[in-house]
Amino acid sequence: MPGKEGKLKIYAKKPEKFLAIQWTGKNVAEMRAFLNDPGAKAIQVEQDQPFNMGSGIFLTTVDIGDYVVKGNGVVFRNNPAEFKATYYEARPEEI
Repeated sequence: MPGKEGKLKIYAKKPEKFLAIQWTGKNVAEMRAFLNDPGAKAIQVEQDQPFNMGSGIFLTTVDIGDYVVKGNGVVFRNNPAEFKATYYEARPEEI
């Protein structure tokens, strides 16, 4: 819908790409490697336990089953329902 300057227009969000890993409680080494990033600070990652993760001034608890997502310079967590409603696994031609 073409519009003139100052008129109502419709916009769509550009596709963004994110890295993500699901915390299973067993994948300690993978999670530690994933969080070895200046933007993400995990307080302590231990097997079969939730852990606290900080990004900037925010601290959040990552429960077993949650996804930790990295993209556009930020690291955050999503519960499985949020993650599945927002993301899909990118096809090789999208990467």
